Amino acid sequence: MSSETTSGSWHVDAPSLRSWVDGSAGSLVSVSIEQHVLRCAHCREEVAALVPATERPPWDDVLAAIEVPRPGPTERLLVRLGLSHSDSIVVSSAPTLRVAWLLGTIGVLLFVVTAAVLAHDGGLGLFLIAAPLIPVTGVAAAYGPSSDPSYETVLVSPYAMVRLIMLRTVSVLFTSVPLVIVAGLFLPASPLVAVAWLLPAGGFIAVVLTTSNWVDPTYAAAVVAGGWVTAVVWAVRTGDPLAVFAPAAMGAYLVILAVSLFTLLHRLVSSTPSWRLQ
Repeated sequence: MSSETTSGSWHVDAPSLRSWVDGSAGSLVSVSIEQHVLRCAHCREEVAALVPATERPPWDDVLAAIEVPRPGPTERLLVRLGLSHSDSIVVSSAPTLRVAWLLGTIGVLLFVVTAAVLAHDGGLGLFLIAAPLIPVTGVAAAYGPSSDPSYETVLVSPYAMVRLIMLRTVSVLFTSVPLVIVAGLFLPASPLVAVAWLLPAGGFIAVVLTTSNWVDPTYAAAVVAGGWVTAVVWAVRTGDPLAVFAPAAMGAYLVILAVSLFTLLHRLVSSTPSWRLQ
């Protein structure tokens, strides 16, 4: 969607500009191009030349002549919650905010809760595996070249990747965490189990966000998931699934969370995060 000049600056390519002008570009592409050309004199000239007119009109008239696709229900909801129109489009384009993802999450939770009721420790182990990994997987799938179909478009958008990733992370947590907590309350176990998983989940999400400065977030999430599944299976085999929530284990999750957040914040402050993976 973009081309690079010899000077190193980025511009939107001609086909993408043309699709934006004629209204055939999608919502995310449209808002990305719009935000770029507002800051790029070269692209404004290219767009103005594509708009039919006897003489080149002022830029405000050019922008008004271009039809951006109408926002969907998710985008309108996000706007009502306080996000800007541009932010709502970028956030809602994440795969983890789609109906299929939410239905899949609900289906997994129904399965593990049913298993926990019928199979006791074995079923509880399934819930312990799924609970923290549902938001971790959602965060990993919310951005990155291997999971986000809009990733190439995001690369040329004017949005800071830090802002985009944090907005999408919050949206994943907002939709998945309440579902998992409610499911946990139906377990034949202590109500603390319904919330105890939040600490390891927080640590794992921090690890994924931090390490995805260097690797695809899905790879980081896969490694985290492998370690967590191993720990839960070991605990179930020893006859005490809740051993993963023992004081020593919770302390370890807290250390993981603190170290990961410190590393992430240090990188944000001291350098530009390399979240624009190719």
